[in-house]
Amino acid sequence: MSTMTMGTSLRTTRPEHGRTPGGPSGFVPQARTHSVSVPRTSTRNSAVHELHLTRRGRALVSIIALLCSGVVGAVVVGFATGGDVSAATTQTRPYSVKPGETLWSIARSINPQGDPRETIVVLQQLNPQTREQLLSGETINIPR
Repeated sequence: MSTMTMGTSLRTTRPEHGRTPGGPSGFVPQARTHSVSVPRTSTRNSAVHELHLTRRGRALVSIIALLCSGVVGAVVVGFATGGDVSAATTQTRPYSVKPGETLWSIARSINPQGDPRETIVVLQQLNPQTREQLLSGETINIPR
């Protein structure tokens, strides 16, 4: 790799289409205004490539952009609803807590064959104001 230095000098170019505005030799002087040291590379690597998409390529880029925006929208909606859409759409009924009951015992009575931990998560989502310790006579929402 060699280095080419361009300084304040006169640069000449040959006019196009055979015209000779600079005299019989056909060269027109142009002034350089600043000095730059530029590494010389091959023309193959330094060429600027423009991207030209066909109709099919533009359609593909559009579809990918729509899919990405849909994914971003779904993530935003998921965070806005607290990550659980099912709790917001579950039908509930009020339940009055009896003395000595816990979320575990209520979850077992609501869903005897299921995992009580999953039911407790649903109960906590339906009742965000509920404390860890339930009080006798407190009313909570349970799924129907």
